Amino acid sequence: MNAKGTLLVIDLYDAPAGVLNDAPFIEGVAREVAGRVGAQVLEASCHTLEPQGVIVVLTLSQSHLSVHTWPEDGYAAVDLFFCGREFHEELSLAKMLCERLRAARYEEKVLLRGTRLSGPSAVVSRHGSVTSNGTY
Repeated sequence: MNAKGTLLVIDLYDAPAGVLNDAPFIEGVAREVAGRVGAQVLEASCHTLEPQGVIVVLTLSQSHLSVHTWPEDGYAAVDLFFCGREFHEELSLAKMLCERLRAARYEEKVLLRGTRLSGPSAVVSRHGSVTSNGTY
């Protein structure tokens, strides 16, 4: 199956408000994700919301990454789009984000774009949580 791209959607839950409201830290984590997938950051935009919350958008070589946080709810939404390539599970981005943002659990979906398919073959869902010893 030749997908035009892959959209990785990650929801992170129960993260500390202080972490999710730290704009420079969130941007740094976003840049870390970009490096992990081998993408060059072409442009970065970081905006702190009032009274709280952060939006980071990175334009990447052949893709983009966005992070939106709701500190009051301990929630962060991360979207990463790869043009012309499929997501490789061994990158473990959701687990890395869960650890870096100190979230208790995550859910991720991988959507293949431009395949003219629908249903289970076009969407893969996974989830995980932190155990008491800090593993997933």
